[in-house]
Amino acid sequence: MSAAASGRIQLGESAQDAVHREAAEEAGFEAGELTPTGIYEIRGENGSYHFLMFAFHAGIAIQVTPGGHHVNGRAPGSGRRRAAASDGDADPR
Repeated sequence: MSAAASGRIQLGESAQDAVHREAAEEAGFEAGELTPTGIYEIRGENGSYHFLMFAFHAGIAIQVTPGGHHVNGRAPGSGRRRAAASDGDADPR
């Protein structure tokens, strides 16, 4: 199974910590060991926004709550998930 949870990195929080927090908050899963898969820079055409997206692969994810904010909490298949966190507070240019 592949899925994405996203959110902002809080002040003083690492990208990995944000992934763990957001996976639990958004999808009801506790992500295991994370492997970084990419960092993406996204800029608005007219400079109206600029942010970074950090992508990770979680080899194992365990359901810890029956759902989350956006999904029903069921994990068909292997239980493998992808999670992403974005730093929406990046300097706009």
